[in-house]
Order: sequence, then structure tokens, then C-alpha cells
Amino acid sequence: QNRQVFEIFTYLSEHSEQITSKEEIARRFFISQSYLTQLFRCYTGTSPMNALIRFRIHDAAVALLRTQDSIQSIIEACGYEDASAFAKIFRKHYHCAPGDFRKQYSGIMAESKRLFGEIDADSLRRHSEDIRIKR
Repeated sequence: QNRQVFEIFTYLSEHSEQITSKEEIARRFFISQSYLTQLFRCYTGTSPMNALIRFRIHDAAVALLRTQDSIQSIIEACGYEDASAFAKIFRKHYHCAPGDFRKQYSGIMAESKRLFGEIDADSLRRHSEDIRIKR
């Protein structure tokens, strides 16, 4: 079970922008939606859809800081179609609008890059993501 949760977690992380439903995730792993939720919550403390949202929002935050892409293109690249829904979720997680986040933190990222070199998004995700598989 622990291995299966790890595989689901990895799948969510690597394909967050493409996944559209819990049903799709359950089908991918040949389990029911209710078992998926129960298993995932037991090992991570959250639902698979909440984990998916966190991965998407984190990916958007990284893109806001590392690129000059428009906010709309970042929203779409992260798997969202509705900009206002995305902004609401982003605000819930980062306590500010995406544009304000970019303004506030892009200077910090530039200074960190100058001091420490390029920051790789995967290591940033590993260290900043608070969803962890319980052992």
C-alpha cells in the first residue's frame, strides 16, 4: 500500500497539469475512487485532489518567479481554465494575488540566484511541499 501511495503521489506531482478528475487517477491505478481517497488520506493526511491542487499552485508560483510568462499562460500551463478560480485558490495558499506574488518575491529569487546559482524547481518542491507520505 505504501508503494502504491508513493506511485500515486509521484504521478500527481509529475502530471498535475494534465489530470482532470479523481476518476482519472483511480482508473490509472485500477482502484475505486473511494479506495483512492481512503488510501491516499491514510498515508498523506490529505485527499488526492487537495494534493493535486497544491502541486498545481506550487508549479504556478515557481513559474511566476522563474519566467516572464503572462499570468494567463501560467494558469493554463498548470491545468486551469478559469483565471478567477485559479486566483482564488492561489490567494488561499499564498495570501496574495498571483501578480502581487510575482512582484513581491521575484526580487528575492533574483538575489538568491545571484548568490546561490540556479534553483531547480524539483528540489524547491521537495523542500517546500508540506504534503509528506507518513512512514
